[in-house]
Amino acid sequence: MRAPTTIRNHLDLADYKRFIRNHIIQMQEKTIMDTKEKIVGIFSIMIQVFRLPHAGAGGGRTIPSLKKHIMRREIRYIDPEK
Repeated sequence: MRAPTTIRNHLDLADYKRFIRNHIIQMQEKTIMDTKEKIVGIFSIMIQVFRLPHAGAGGGRTIPSLKKHIMRREIRYIDPEK
């Protein structure tokens, strides 16, 4: 069904109202698949590692800004000498 391009009489006006009403209902309808769709995100990550002097996890030698991440186990220190 198409909306009349020119409204000349009451019949054209009734057709236009019916078209608008049906179009709004059609836009608002949801199917079972619409309610079960999941949005999936795909992430790409690149990690670059630099060897920092005195960045170890032990004692007072830890860089203060890294210490909180090490404590939360977001960053792990691995001694390359072992």
